[in-house]
Amino acid sequence: LIHNAENIVSFASRAAGTPGFPATAAPLADPLAAINQDAIPIVDILLRHVAVALLSPRNDDKESEKVSEVAKMLSDDRETIKAMVNCLDYLRVRIGIPRDMQYPAARELKIELLRLAKLLLNKSSSSPLLSN
Repeated sequence: LIHNAENIVSFASRAAGTPGFPATAAPLADPLAAINQDAIPIVDILLRHVAVALLSPRNDDKESEKVSEVAKMLSDDRETIKAMVNCLDYLRVRIGIPRDMQYPAARELKIELLRLAKLLLNKSSSSPLLSN
């Protein structure tokens, strides 16, 4: 995740991009999908957050504070938060076992990606600025 960050971030940013042309039958495997360049810095921060969470002892209060900071960084825009959640989910469902990593590591990474996505969605739905 850290060693190959640039490629992983670009890959995950495809979820916020546009589908390739001609369209493929499997949108998650579209090799021609365009990367959303605007999403790259935010996806990078989110994946760094995931890496720190994987390496740190679990503390739900601190985690909630960090996610609040990330949600604020996303400028309280519900569509942006949804796009970033889509990027996290895109990466999560595309992790191959054993192609990309062994089962225990993949399981933990997938759990953390899903947890961050859920926290972002919860923060966005509970924010009065986002309830428009």
